[in-house]
This record gives sequence, structure tokens and C-alpha cells, in this order.
Amino acid sequence: MVTSFAMIGKRHRVTPAPTITPSMPAQVVEALVTALRSALRHNCTTTPYKVDTWRDFLSQAALTPRYPNLVKRLSCSFRTFMPPLMQTFILPNHPLVKQYKAVFNDIIHKELSKHHYIGPLTESEIQRALGHFQTSPISLIPKPGRPGKYRMIQDLSHP
Repeated sequence: MVTSFAMIGKRHRVTPAPTITPSMPAQVVEALVTALRSALRHNCTTTPYKVDTWRDFLSQAALTPRYPNLVKRLSCSFRTFMPPLMQTFILPNHPLVKQYKAVFNDIIHKELSKHHYIGPLTESEIQRALGHFQTSPISLIPKPGRPGKYRMIQDLSHP
């Protein structure tokens, strides 16, 4: 099989197509997938952007007709146009995530409580809703001038 990317850095893990546990009724699986697709398609996660301020500035500058979807995209997400993935890639997180697991878990729980993230979801749930997907490694970095405090970063430079 020919791939359309060049490997840099650590090896990635390619996952097989998802399987459904035989004991799980199809209606339950389909309801879950439908709910996830609906959440991803129609509902927006909470954004750090001050959307009302953006709306006001665009209106005051008479730029709303030129950028009619900007406010919605800041609230929901921007669509990117990438070639479809032919397999799922799950890249390992940086070792600091394991070393500071409690810190990492606290950050994730905080983001979930603010509705910045959807989840938790299993790999097969995501794959059933979205098809093949790719992750980017996560790491933690110390916050300057704040001993014992860390910021979570996502390494988007990985393929």
C-alpha cells in the first residue's frame, strides 16, 4: 500500500477497522453514533473567543456582509479541507503526560466541565461517527513563574 505522507519522529499506531461487540444491540450503537454525529454537526463547544465582541466589531466596521460566517465559525469550528484519511493514526503522547498523570487528568476534567471537549469517547465510537481520524501528541509544559503549574499543549507538527 502506498501512503501519502512521510514519517517523521516516532512511529504511529495504525488501528484496524472498528468492530462492534456482539453483545451490544445495534440500536444502542446506532443511537450513540447518531447522538455523537449530531453533537459534532450542530452543537458548538464553548469557545475562548468573545464572540459577541467579534459580532459587534464586525457590525461596527460594516464587515458582517463580507464575513457572514465568521462569528459562527469562531463559536463552532472552522472546516478544513484535507484529503480523506484511509486509516486511523493514534500517535503516542509525550512521556510527561504519564509522569504528571494527575495534572493531565485535572486539565482534561476542567476542559470537559467547561464543555470545551466532547467525551470521553472510545476509539471505536469516534471512528463510527467520523470514520478514520488522526490524533496529535499531547504534552505538558511548565507555566513560567508558576512552580508546579503546567499548560497542556498539542503538537500539531506531527503528520
